[in-house]
Amino acid sequence: WRKLGKMVAEISERMSEVECENYVRHHNWDPLNAHKTLEEVRKYFPGDRIPNVNVDSVIASLKTIETDLKDIPKRLQHTDVNEYNIILGEDDEMWIIDFNDLILSYRV
Repeated sequence: WRKLGKMVAEISERMSEVECENYVRHHNWDPLNAHKTLEEVRKYFPGDRIPNVNVDSVIASLKTIETDLKDIPKRLQHTDVNEYNIILGEDDEMWIIDFNDLILSYRV
């Protein structure tokens, strides 16, 4: 697992060097889109409530957080490192594939 973590960190560092200010893609799992995702999901629940959650309050909070975070640096991120996107080779070689879900989001 350490090797995988190190590889993901190296890829993230390299992606920070890519010029991408105008790269815009909407993905529901991007923290930048959390309030939009919740607004979309709410239509599947009757009324304005997801069980034990005041949806309007959560959406308002997420919008406030988004405003507060607008100046935090962003960079390209893979967002889909999982067992299906890792290739293991001989001699402990490892590759990460499937960069189709790149997003420009908060640098962590």
